[in-house]
Amino acid sequence: MSKIHKNLNTIAITTRDPIEQKDALLKIIKSRSIDVIFESHVAQSISLEGYEFSELIKRVKVIVSLGGDGNFIATCRRAAQSEAYMLRRIMSQQLKV
Repeated sequence: MSKIHKNLNTIAITTRDPIEQKDALLKIIKSRSIDVIFESHVAQSISLEGYEFSELIKRVKVIVSLGGDGNFIATCRRAAQSEAYMLRRIMSQQLKV
């Protein structure tokens, strides 16, 4: 699979409820030709190594927030001082990867 964009090598994914989103998270990892990194609590739920949010936003240009409005707004607030773009996905059942 080709790269989405030549400057987009890594994205971050965050969610408040990683157990509920586990299947969607694993699909994302397997289906893309980019590196996917996770916030620590999300990574632990799928047996991967993750990053504290302050470190995560230094490593990526795009953060994908899985969940509802509250999760997206909270993530935007936390990332406000970074230069990362924010994307939102509401429900894992709708996630097509």
